[in-house]
Amino acid sequence: MLNLDPIQRRRLENFKSNKRAFWSLWIFLFLFALSLMADLIANDKPLLINYKGEFYAPIAKFYPETTFGGDFETEADYTDPFIHELIREEGDGWMIWPLWVMSAPGRLPKSGSGTGLTAMMAGLAPVGHLN
Repeated sequence: MLNLDPIQRRRLENFKSNKRAFWSLWIFLFLFALSLMADLIANDKPLLINYKGEFYAPIAKFYPETTFGGDFETEADYTDPFIHELIREEGDGWMIWPLWVMSAPGRLPKSGSGTGLTAMMAGLAPVGHLN
């Protein structure tokens, strides 16, 4: 495996024998790897869009609103109901969203009621919404 001298080997064995330190290292490494995939877990852009038979990955590339039939050359606001309508109805398309959608209140993707828990988790619920 590793070509370690006796002192380094002894230090490694001492570290492995300390169970709390050993498991803490593995937990830290797991959380670090999870943080590298943060955009796939929580984001305000879809992971993948199918629009008029073409595939788009907004998480990796900038697409202006005009790509999806909008009016502006700025980046599309994918949480906007207007953009949803352009992609779903006019383009006969669909979107795959991250697990946790971060967006402004009242502009959440339509899944279930589209209010409440998702808005509160995002920390953007309007005052008096559910309190």
